[in-house]
Amino acid sequence: MKLSLCMIVYNEEKYLKMCLDNALPLVDEAVIVDTGSTDKTIEIIKSYGDKVKLIKTKWENDFSKARNLAIENASGDWIFTLDADEKIIATGELKKYIESCEFDGIIVPFYHVVGEGDLVFSNVYIKIFRKMYRYEGAIHEQLNISNNKLVEIPETVAKIYHFGYMKEVFVEKGKINRNLDILLEELRENPDDPFTMYNIGVTYYAKNDFKVALKYFFEATKRMNNIYKNDTTRYEIDMYIKIASCLYRIQEYDECINFIKYILETVCELPDLYYILGETYEAKNDFKNAELSYKKCIDIGENRNYISVKGVGSFYPKFRLAQIYEKQDRILDAAMMYIEGVFDKNNILGKGVIETKEFLKRYNLLNILDEFEKIYKS
Repeated sequence: MKLSLCMIVYNEEKYLKMCLDNALPLVDEAVIVDTGSTDKTIEIIKSYGDKVKLIKTKWENDFSKARNLAIENASGDWIFTLDADEKIIATGELKKYIESCEFDGIIVPFYHVVGEGDLVFSNVYIKIFRKMYRYEGAIHEQLNISNNKLVEIPETVAKIYHFGYMKEVFVEKGKINRNLDILLEELRENPDDPFTMYNIGVTYYAKNDFKVALKYFFEATKRMNNIYKNDTTRYEIDMYIKIASCLYRIQEYDECINFIKYILETVCELPDLYYILGETYEAKNDFKNAELSYKKCIDIGENRNYISVKGVGSFYPKFRLAQIYEKQDRILDAAMMYIEGVFDKNNILGKGVIETKEFLKRYNLLNILDEFEKIYKS
C-alpha cells in the first residue's frame, strides 16, 4: 500500500513547514500544486528534495481542478489531502489502519482553531481516500463518495488541527471576500444548489452580516426540504445552529427561542442549541430558563456527531452558570461553577482562568483563590 500526500498551496510560508514536517513521515510521497505563490512557499517546498513533487499551475478560481491535478500526478493507492495550514497528529498505526480498511474514504477527526483560540470539532472531512475518486465544486469542494463507503478513524490514531480560521490569518489572507466571489459565481451556475447557499450564508456569518446570512440559510433550507426529504445532512445541522446564532445576535429573541425549540423537538438535541437557548433566555433576564438550558448542555455532554464548538457541552455552560449565579448573589455557587469550568477535562486550553481569579478577588474569597492557584499550578 502506497500513500500519497496531495496538497494545493498559494503563499503558505506561515504554516507550510509545520504541515510538512508532521505529514511527510507518514506518507510515501507528496505532490504539491502551487497556484502562483510569490512568498517563500516554493523555497520551502524545494527544501524537502525528492520527497516532494512540485507542480506549478495557474489559479483558475476552482479548488477542485487544482486538487484533482495533484491526485492525477500521484502514484499512491491512497490519497491523503491536507491544506498548508493544517497539522496532523498521528501515530504509527495510521498506515496499518489504512491498509486494513475496507472502506473507500476515511474521515479524520478535525479541529478548527477559530477566532481567539476556540476549537470547533468536525467529522465531515474525508482526508484519506482511494485514488479512484475526484473532487467536485469550485469551492468547498466535495469528493463523490457515498456515505456508506466512509468510515471515521479513531482520534487515538489520527486527528487534524486547522489554523486557517484564526482571526488574524483569516483577515490577513482575505479569505472571506475570495470565498464569497467564488461562491456567488457557483450560485449563478447552479441557482438551486442548497450546499452553495449554505456556504454563502456561512461566509456572510463570518463577515458578521447576520441578516444576509439568514436569507441564504432559509433559502438553503427550502431547497433541502425538497432534496433530502427523509435525511438530515451534517451541514444542515450546522446551519440550524448558525440560524439560531444569527437570530440571537440580531436580538430576535422570541423568534430564536421558538426556532430552537422546534429543532430540538423535530430534528435532534444538541448542546450547541441549548447553549444558544441559554444565552437568549439570559438576554431576556429569564435566569431560571437560562439555568435549565445551560444544565441541559452539561447533561448532554460534548457533541461528537456534528460540527460543534468544543466546550459547549462542558466548561462553557459552567462559566455561564457562574455568571448567572453571581447576578443572583449566589456567590459560592458561582465560585464552584467557575472552578469546575477551569478544571473540566475538556478545557484543554485553560479557558476561564483569568476570569475565575478576578471573580475570587472581587468577592474577597482569598482562601479559595489560594487553593485554586496551588491546584492550577500543580
